Amino acid sequence: MLVLSRKCGERIMVGDVVIEVVRINRDKIRLGISAPDGTPICREEVHQRKGGGPLNLPRNGKELERGNVSAGNAAQAEVANGTL
Repeated sequence: MLVLSRKCGERIMVGDVVIEVVRINRDKIRLGISAPDGTPICREEVHQRKGGGPLNLPRNGKELERGNVSAGNAAQAEVANGTL
């Protein structure tokens, strides 16, 4: 898992998908996602409810870490937990 640090207003690009940190609250972040038409985007729990099953992604962020992850930074913690 690649772990990145982003501040509010900064973006991450994954192929043609752009993910922007819109707002950071104490224990939650708000993300904006821009993707080409037809690109499926949903939260993990919605994916599972639709019968997609677990994503089988590493959850601890130890595999490949870029930047510091701390409980004090909600954006970093959300990315590290794989809830992006």
